[in-house]
Amino acid sequence: MFGRAVIALSCLVAYAHGHGRLDVPANRASLWRTGRFADAPHNYDDDGLNCGGFDRQYSVNGGRCGICGDAFDNSPPRPHELGGKFGLGHIVATYEQGQVINTRVYISAYHMGYWEFRLCLDPSDQTQECFAHFLLELEDGGTKYYPKGTGYYDVNYRLPADVVCDHCVLQWKYTAGNNWGFCGDGTGALGCGNQENFFSCSDISIKRTESIPVNVPIINLNAYSPSMTNGPVEMCDSKVFVSRIS
Repeated sequence: MFGRAVIALSCLVAYAHGHGRLDVPANRASLWRTGRFADAPHNYDDDGLNCGGFDRQYSVNGGRCGICGDAFDNSPPRPHELGGKFGLGHIVATYEQGQVINTRVYISAYHMGYWEFRLCLDPSDQTQECFAHFLLELEDGGTKYYPKGTGYYDVNYRLPADVVCDHCVLQWKYTAGNNWGFCGDGTGALGCGNQENFFSCSDISIKRTESIPVNVPIINLNAYSPSMTNGPVEMCDSKVFVSRIS
């Protein structure tokens, strides 16, 4: 019986390692996989940036998480934030404003749920508030993509038409949906309540394009003044409120 218990525990530990990552554009933890950056340290757990794990996120940190998937109680800059071990600031892709871009996501362990992309114009901002202004839309509409299993997913998203930046941060957030919880209406179901979260951050630039009408206001970092407080990233509520700067 003891032998069977050890085997079961080993399987559980193996299952808990890894889950998903953003491959294109390359995220900070996976720069070493591209072969383009000699100074990029190896992170063999680059698909496991889940806020330190479910228990640590919710029991220790009250649902809070670093913006790139590090445990919130790590000292800033956290390992995957700008200035941290993996936050080297290398620009991995250059796009045009309003461009439909291809993203590639790798899911190593399927936990239902969905993912979304957000954009922050200030790479030095370590708060989720910076990402609240720009929630990217899928090419065919909507913001949430629901994977169906493990493997690679090529999904097209549209960049905002009114944004240019020399260095901004693209954030991928995968919210799992395989935990049972209360739904807020007196019922309970899978996907309700607190869920495990996975993150990736990629450093990109967005340049101006002549195809955008001249009457579209352009937002850049010089004109953008996000909150620079080091407040927590609240992850307990799945509702997303998006504000547009005009």
